[in-house]
Amino acid sequence: MKNLKKIITATFLSIGLITFAQDAPRQDKIDAVTAKTFAACENGPSSIAELSDNLKEKASLYSEYYKQKDYKSAIGFWRPLFFNAPKYSKNLHLRGAKMYKDFAKKAEGDIREAYLDTLFAIHETRIKCFGVSSKLVKGKAFDYYGFRAKGNHEFVYGLFNDVYEELKKEENVNGADPTFLLFWMKATIRAHKYAKTIDEDEVFEKYDIISTICEENMAQDKDAGKYKGAIDAVTEELKKGGYLTAEKIMQMAETKFRANSEDENTIIKAYKAMKACGSECTGTPLFTEIVTKLVEKRPSTGLYKFLASKVSSDGNESLAISYLEKAIDLEDNNDDKVSLYYQIARKKITIGSLSSAREYARKMLALNPNSGPAYMIIASTYAASGKICGTGNDFKSHTVSWAAIDTWRKAISVDSSVKEDAQKQINRYSQYMPSKEELFYEGITVGSSYTISCLGVTTIVRASN
Repeated sequence: MKNLKKIITATFLSIGLITFAQDAPRQDKIDAVTAKTFAACENGPSSIAELSDNLKEKASLYSEYYKQKDYKSAIGFWRPLFFNAPKYSKNLHLRGAKMYKDFAKKAEGDIREAYLDTLFAIHETRIKCFGVSSKLVKGKAFDYYGFRAKGNHEFVYGLFNDVYEELKKEENVNGADPTFLLFWMKATIRAHKYAKTIDEDEVFEKYDIISTICEENMAQDKDAGKYKGAIDAVTEELKKGGYLTAEKIMQMAETKFRANSEDENTIIKAYKAMKACGSECTGTPLFTEIVTKLVEKRPSTGLYKFLASKVSSDGNESLAISYLEKAIDLEDNNDDKVSLYYQIARKKITIGSLSSAREYARKMLALNPNSGPAYMIIASTYAASGKICGTGNDFKSHTVSWAAIDTWRKAISVDSSVKEDAQKQINRYSQYMPSKEELFYEGITVGSSYTISCLGVTTIVRASN
């Protein structure tokens, strides 16, 4: 047993005490390892049954030490298997990578680099033995990013691009996991900022690909929360890097939009980029122009509502109403329809179309008979009809207060949420009801029934005093 421990210790020490030249990727050192392992991939055992008795014994011992997390003891038995039978087990590579990463984290200088050389030789050997795949290339990319990115940003960026290319070959681009997408963007930013081997346009091209993958997964509700977190984190990385300034985003969006303003995908990309930018971008005429073009290609309630809000703020209520009516045509949810009808009714009041405002309020009631806001709208139109029904300060003008007060009381009876506002209006307009003198002059008795002909409403006569 003492001799065994001496062998283990000597073997362990020998694997990390070689000094290396300081060439950045150290590919020559990796190649020195893979020259042996690649040949074994071609000619060596491909299953445990094909191992020699000696290698079977080593497989048993390494596995036992590995399970005990005694990596120092395990590695001496692992290495002969790696160099002579790398194809016999996929676990050999997974466990080897884990052990060498553990060694590297605890080492420094040349010894650390030697461990890393073996780690990357494991990645390349695994690919050689079992074939290239996005999963295997991704593992290699992540380890280079984590252990050997400094001075190799272009190389690491290329590895992440290779993962994407493999995903395309596998016809599984949307299968790119959220963590990979985030680190792909980190590697992209490093390639631009530090290696200076790509331009800013390429950074945004990657952002476009990544955001599209995230949106596709979110739309299909595939780990939507994780992909939402990924695109938020990617966006934050770009903001920290100074890429997503409002000026840059608008410049990029306008350039692409002007170059191909009829292409739906181009319009969507410009829209998404500016929307992600926030109010600095969405408050501009360019964004409104892009939305106007987008809604022609892909009509949606949200886009019409945005345009309605925009033109309304510019004072064009008639056009705003037109947009809201188009939004209603696309809306399936009754509560949302009620909200849109309400917005139109309010705008109708603003432009003086009181009877039309009542029509939209009644559409609200058709969907929700207990809509307090609908009755508030109707009451407001009645209260504003004094000059329609009379001169504005005569008996007929004053009678509209009866209809308005009745309707405000109706609003309170069906919807307590409007009680405070409705009561304020009742208190205010009670003074505008006809006085006793007016009623006496008109020959009308308090408590009698009266039809306000201009409104088509029958009510009960009351006096202001």
